[in-house]
Amino acid sequence: MSGEDYVRYLGVSTSSVDTSTKTKVASVTFKAVGEAGDVICFNVTTATIDGRDAEVVTECIQIVSEPWQSYDQNQNGEIEDQELINAILDWLNNLISDNQLINVILKWLS
Repeated sequence: MSGEDYVRYLGVSTSSVDTSTKTKVASVTFKAVGEAGDVICFNVTTATIDGRDAEVVTECIQIVSEPWQSYDQNQNGEIEDQELINAILDWLNNLISDNQLINVILKWLS
């Protein structure tokens, strides 16, 4: 992806939204196309209608080809004990499949 490829979404609500309960008021799903190793960054800006209380959140993710790569936090090409524990916790919370966990465990054993 080049720096010129981007999606811009601007939404404005004219009614008040109670954010004190931290309730999610919107959910947006994007499908980004890239290759293994590409990094995609999302910049999300939220603000009141008059621009006060503006908050910018940037989250970058790397596209991976193997499930274990998502858990290789220090990107050393190995799965360390804490990285394996993180995968097991995700599996216990039904965030990854049995096969994905097995992939992480096999890399940890190698």
